[in-house]
Amino acid sequence: MAAPSSTKGAALGSFALWRRRWALWYDAIMLPDPQKLLDDAMKLPTSTRAELVGRLLDTLEGEADEGVEEAWQAEIARRVTELDEGRVMTVPWAEVRRELRARQGR
Repeated sequence: MAAPSSTKGAALGSFALWRRRWALWYDAIMLPDPQKLLDDAMKLPTSTRAELVGRLLDTLEGEADEGVEEAWQAEIARRVTELDEGRVMTVPWAEVRRELRARQGR
């Protein structure tokens, strides 16, 4: 004799609850601590950290709108030309950061 549908629903609900709890436990045990990942990443050489950042950002980006990649390439070319021709000067990051913090009142 088949079990009443309410019994099947309860069994499926119990399994779903168990599966959610198991997934949370698994994630807590198996996934690395984000702070430890950051601490470990900060020990890497600058070039390796830069590559890691780029790869992480790539995972966050969705499909770009049509023409965005070409627009960025054109913008980069324009900026390089301005630098090469001496029309603009670079500013060290430490100076930019100081200015930004001053504007924010920090």
